[in-house]
Amino acid sequence: MIRVLSAAALFIPGLAFAGEPLTQAEVDQFVEVAEALDAIDDELDGDIDLDVDLDFDDVFDLADNMFDSDGDLTLTDVLIDAIEDDEEALEAFEDAIKEAGFEDTEAFADVSDRVIAAVIAIEIDESDLEELKEVGELTEKQLRFLPEAVRDLVDIAPKLAAAVEAVPESDIELVEDSGLLD
Repeated sequence: MIRVLSAAALFIPGLAFAGEPLTQAEVDQFVEVAEALDAIDDELDGDIDLDVDLDFDDVFDLADNMFDSDGDLTLTDVLIDAIEDDEEALEAFEDAIKEAGFEDTEAFADVSDRVIAAVIAIEIDESDLEELKEVGELTEKQLRFLPEAVRDLVDIAPKLAAAVEAVPESDIELVEDSGLLD
């Protein structure tokens, strides 16, 4: 049901995890919203499901738009921004999150982003995780051989590795057991 773009997972900056770990109720509410949006999406002309195709020209734009200046994952905010001009889609989205028991879009976005972070942690390969850590250890001499745009990603890679390792194991278990990855 939910797929985070694999390429993006290799380049996104650090995720910040505030607050308590996910609860079963939050994951259940998230699943309810995802299912409702899948059903609604077929009726509407826009794309409001959680399998969002982020239409960026390159991975650098994607990384810039998936995270705020503090490094917090904001993928759900990108989804909301993508549909905010479509009143029917936005209303359906807001109705779905309220019907599932979320107080507002901000509460949903918090849970959604933490679920997505757990998905990234589940889907990233251990060898890729190790590579991300190693990228941060490149010397200045080695960095000079990389294109400037790629050098920016060198700073991001170790942050992603640390963030993936920071996802609470309980979040990972809840997401694995939820059926979201089926």
